[in-house]
This record gives sequence, structure tokens and C-alpha cells, in this order.
Amino acid sequence: MAAVRRSGAVERLRVFAREGNLTFKALRTSKLSMVGLIILLAFVVIALLAPFLAIQHPTYVSVGGALQQRWPTDTNVALEPPSLAHPFGTDELGTDLWSKTVYAAQLDMVLPFEVMIPSALIGIVIGGIAGYFEKAFGEVLMRITDVFLAVPSIVLALTLAAALGPSLTHIVYAMIATWWAWYARLIYGETRKMKHRDFVEVARSSGLSGPSIFFRHILSNVLSPAIIQATADLGSVLLAIAALSFLGLGASPGTAEWGLLISQSLSYLFVAWWYPVFPGIFLIMTSLAFNLLGDGLRDVFDPTARRWLSQEMKGLPEVTHRETPAAAAPGTLLKVDDLSITYLTYEGPVHAVRNANFDLKAGEAYGLIGESGSGKSTVALAVMGLLPPRSTRISSGDVFFARDPTRATEYTNLLLLPDNEMNAVRGKDIGMIFQEVSDSLHPSYRVGFQMSQTYLLHQFELVLGIAAAEAEGILPARPCDACGASVNAGEWLCGTCRTVVLPPKEMQRPLGDPVPKDVPGGSRGQLRKYRELYRTYSKRKLGPDRPPDSRTKAICRKLAIRDLRRAMVPDPERTVDLYPFELSGGMKQRVMIGMMMASNPKLLICDEPTTALDVVTERNILDLIKKFKEELGVSVFLISHDLSVIRRFCDRVGVIYAGKLVEEGPLEAVFTAPVHPYTNGLIKSLPKVRADGAFVSKGEYYTMPGSLPELKQIPVGCVFAPRCEFATEECRKTDPPLEEVAPARTAACFHPLPGGDPDGR
Repeated sequence: MAAVRRSGAVERLRVFAREGNLTFKALRTSKLSMVGLIILLAFVVIALLAPFLAIQHPTYVSVGGALQQRWPTDTNVALEPPSLAHPFGTDELGTDLWSKTVYAAQLDMVLPFEVMIPSALIGIVIGGIAGYFEKAFGEVLMRITDVFLAVPSIVLALTLAAALGPSLTHIVYAMIATWWAWYARLIYGETRKMKHRDFVEVARSSGLSGPSIFFRHILSNVLSPAIIQATADLGSVLLAIAALSFLGLGASPGTAEWGLLISQSLSYLFVAWWYPVFPGIFLIMTSLAFNLLGDGLRDVFDPTARRWLSQEMKGLPEVTHRETPAAAAPGTLLKVDDLSITYLTYEGPVHAVRNANFDLKAGEAYGLIGESGSGKSTVALAVMGLLPPRSTRISSGDVFFARDPTRATEYTNLLLLPDNEMNAVRGKDIGMIFQEVSDSLHPSYRVGFQMSQTYLLHQFELVLGIAAAEAEGILPARPCDACGASVNAGEWLCGTCRTVVLPPKEMQRPLGDPVPKDVPGGSRGQLRKYRELYRTYSKRKLGPDRPPDSRTKAICRKLAIRDLRRAMVPDPERTVDLYPFELSGGMKQRVMIGMMMASNPKLLICDEPTTALDVVTERNILDLIKKFKEELGVSVFLISHDLSVIRRFCDRVGVIYAGKLVEEGPLEAVFTAPVHPYTNGLIKSLPKVRADGAFVSKGEYYTMPGSLPELKQIPVGCVFAPRCEFATEECRKTDPPLEEVAPARTAACFHPLPGGDPDGR
């Protein structure tokens, strides 16, 4: 038992040392944070060594029961400029300013901590209690906090300091009384947000008491923002203390304190420039160092935002991307060519995708399957240009996309597009449905507003054209161009097929032309505004992110209702005005599909679109996507680890393992005759049904041995070799390339299965 305890202690020490090393590395590689830390350490050293660095030394006498500094004076050297004898010059009494400035560091480096530590502790306790107990007790605490927040901090501090009397101790009390309320408000908001998170509900459902939940699950998560804010506020507190001393409410005369030194220099500004400059420089540098260190601590406490990752990327060689593909089959819409992606983490590089090659044809449904962690979503994010730039490196490869379907041989390398041009592609040419449907919609905006952004960004010319036609009154009764049904006068949306029906061509006026003179005066102003908006946003190739007036807002709402109806959303007139939290998971997914299909994209990327949905809703969602694919000719790139979803939907399929594409081919061929052992293992792992309709017994289920390798350390040779029963010495030494093994079939295997394993059929 003692040995077990010792081993546990050793392991905890090892984890602590590892986390400490990573924390220091995160802080060290953030250059600005290191600058702040070095400056602060320099001032700490100056404060500690002040008795040795100073040229003159103060004596301490008791004045009214308190010790006060007294400095030696020599009026013969009063107000002397900086020199070797006096590096910072002298004051009006001939006292050495260098000595006063370095001794002042002993006070000014400690006072901000004397204020911030009690303020943060009081704020954390009051804010945490008020946030967790939101009823009467919490309301009383927050109303008291609001009273303190209603009064400007500096005014309240001035009042308290004046009432208590001039003293540094009284300044500290006054600052604590004004500063704690900001932390109470911060922790109150964070606690209220955290207490409704799923992991807190799990803890509550397990029987933990309220105090245990607060201290173990909530407090640990709200401390980080408080510590970060406190570190950043240290500089502000230092300046506030200096300001109160400057006004005569802080340090008593004779005390070495930067704010007081600056205050005493006012009468000599025009004859002794050095008097306020050097204490002011020390004050500014210390405040700046606290702010820089606060930025570094933000990276330390939030590993997902550690900016030092971007510093490591600077030393990597540049990757050259091609503008056009070397070869592309006719009708290819998307071509991923030799794509390799690496995540730079604080534990080392993670090789998420390695030399991926596949293409997707126009109107085709392509499925990408593999175990969780294989790199499927990373490929989709690379196509969308949504990889985190600070921590991701595209090591090689290109992503080509045919933006103009009439010129299928002309491709755009999406990796070469600047962000503003890529924004014109996202949502218009390429749409994406993300895996976490609950996080895909903004919780604070109604469904209609979020869908309106799609129309305004990518179809702003259409929205302006409809608005101009309404303002000008050129929407007569006319037949629908799509279905031939009659469209009533004043309407622009066909009631039968829900197609936008523009005015007759002879009545249409381009938005780029001047406003016609025959337009009535009441409409001329609106038309002029719409033409100005058209000229402004046509240069950007993107419209605004919110409706410019009530007319365009109504048009966007009508379009949203139309697309929700297309997405089979029941009662779209009501749904368009709801918030996402008022919708079920299946309804949110339908809204996302309607939003992504609003601009009729050429490619729709679906990343696990049926995750966490019941089988009925899953089937309906897949049928809806298939409906859009067939009616609009949209190509679909479907990512899933559910083989039944892929088999029901896709035309071709690719199999990815540990970031590498190991097999590709037509769907039926891959599922009925897999040639790679990994594909064969996936298919054999599916539950089987006997001829009599009963499931096979649990003991007869096939389980693939082993697990995915650690992507930080890819094994030499074939990455699947450690789990493969057919692996040879050649497989363990050489990584097999992706080669054609049959017509329209490719596999990365030295020993492909001849027509597949019968057990996998």
C-alpha cells in the first residue's frame, strides 16, 4: 500500500512538473509577455536592492505614531540636472532623485497587490455566492454591488481617502472598497453561465451537494478570468494610487513614492524637466509590464488560445501551392491534391492529415469514413478555410475548386485565396453543416435574422433588386418562369414553386444605372439609396451583415420563410421568429440545411449531420439533403463514422485511417468487396442479421483489435500494420502509396484482399 501511495505521489509530481514546464513554455514563447515579466522582475530586483543601489539613504522617524522617511538635503546642489554623481538629477532640496526613485519601487511594487488580492477575493466570494444562489440572497448581494458600480471608482476612492485622511494605508482601503465590485460582477456572470453547463448538471445528478458543486466544478472554472483580469488591473491600480498621491491624499511628504514625486515636481516643470520624467518612466513601465504579463497569463490559463503556437510556426519552411491542378477528370468540382495538415500543440506536432488525394464530381455524393480522430473533420475545415491559423500548418498539398460550372476546366486553389475572397466562397459556392448542431446557431439571435445574413452577404443584389422593384411599383401580374403559375401584382415570390419572379425584362432597370426621371418623387430617394448601396457593396463582393432598412428586412424574412418551407420545417412563419434554444435538435438541423441551401451552393459539406439525432429524424435529415442534391444538382461531401448513413446516401466513398486515405472507390464495390484490411475490419464490425431476421449473438460480434496510433508519433511503415493480421516485415518498414488496384479502385496496401473477406460481406 505504501508503494502504491509513493507511486501515486511520484506520478502527481511528474504531472505537476510537466504542467509547470508547459506553462512556463507558453509564457516564455509569448514575446510580449516575457518582456512584461522581465520588466517586472527588474523592478523587483531594484526594490530589493534599493539600499545597495541608492546613493543616499533615508532615515525613518516617527510622526504621529507612523514611521516617515527623511532624506538628507543639500541646497547647494538643488535642481541639478542628471550627471554621474546624480543619474536622475536632484530635487528642490538637493536630494538625489535616483535614490528616491529606486526606494519608491519598494512601495509601488507592493501596493497594487495589497489592493488587488483582497478586492479579487471579496469579489469572487460575493459574485460566486450571488451567481450560484440566484434568489433573494443573491439579488440583495448584487444590488449592493450595483450601488458601488454606479459611482465612478476614482470619485469614490477620492471621497473615502479624503474622509479617512491622507495616508497610503487609507488609499489601499479606499481602492479595495471601490475595486471589489468589478470582480463580483465578473464572477457573478461567469458563475450563472457555468452553473447551467452540462457537466454541472451531471455532477448535480450524481448527488453532489451545492457547496461541493460550487467549489469543485464552478469555482475552478471562473477563477481563471478573475486572475487574468486582476493581473491586467494591477497596472490600473498602480496608476490610480499614483493619481491619489498626486492629489495629496496618499503618501505623506518626504515619502519615496512615484506619484508623490511627480506631484512635487509641478512647481519646477520649466526649470527641471528631469524631476517628473524619471519617476513617470518607472510608473509607466511598471504599469505596461503588468498589462503585458496579463496577456501572457491569458494564454497560460486558456491552452486553446496559446499564442506561442504561432511563434513556432514562424520557423517552418514556406509551402508552395499551385494555381492549377496537374490533372483533373472531366466534371470534377473539388480536387484535394496531396493534402497534409499538422496541428502544432504544446506537446508537439500532431499529423492530422497526411497526403490525402481525392476528387468530387459535380452532382455526386462522396462519403469519407473512418474512426473518430482519423482526420475527417480536419479535411472539411481545410476545404472551407476554417483551420485555426495560429496552431495549424498545411504541410503540403492543394485544394482546387471549380467556382464557375460553365468553365469546369478552370479551378481556383482555395488555399491561395485571401480571407476576404474566401468569405465570398463560404456560404455561396460551398456550404457546410457542422457536427455540433446545438452550437451552430447563435443563441442570442432569432432564426430569421441569422438566415437573413446569408441573403444579404451573398444575394444582396437580388434583395436590392426586389426592394427597388417594390419601391418603383413595377411588379405587375405575370406568369412564373419556373412553373408557369400566375404571380399576383405586387408579389415577387411564386406561391406554387416558391421561386423568386423578377419584373418583366422590359421593365427592369440595372441597379448601376441612374434613377429614371419618370419615377415619382416619393420613390426617388429610396431608389437612390439602393443604387448607392449596390455601388458600395459590389466592390466588396459581399453585402452587409444586417438589413439596411425595413423593406429589405421584410424581404429577407420572406425568403427565410420560403427556405424553411423548402427544408420541411413545420410552421415556418412561426419558426422564423424563434430563438435556437426554442427548437429541438432535428429542427435546428433543418434550419441549418435551409440556411446553407439558401444560396444554392455547388458543394454542401456535411460533417456528421445526424449526430445525436434519433433514427427517424436522422432518416428525414438525410432524405432532405438527398432531395436538395437531386433537385438542385448540389454535390455533397458527407463525413461520418456511421457506415449505414454512408451506404444509404453516397455514390463513392473514401476510407481514412490515422490521417491517411487508405481506400477509395464506388460505394457498392467498397462495401461488398473491400480490398484494404482496415475497410474490411470496419465493415465486419457492423451488427449482422441472420437469415431468419434475428441479430447475431453478442459473442459473435467482430471487434477490430488495437486502436488508432498516437498522431504525434506516426509509426514507421504502414500506419495500420500494428493492427493488421496480414502485415509483413515490408509493411512495418515502408509506407504503402495509394495506388489503383482495380478499375476506379485505389488502396494503400501491399497485400490487398482479393475481392474482400467473405466475413465482411
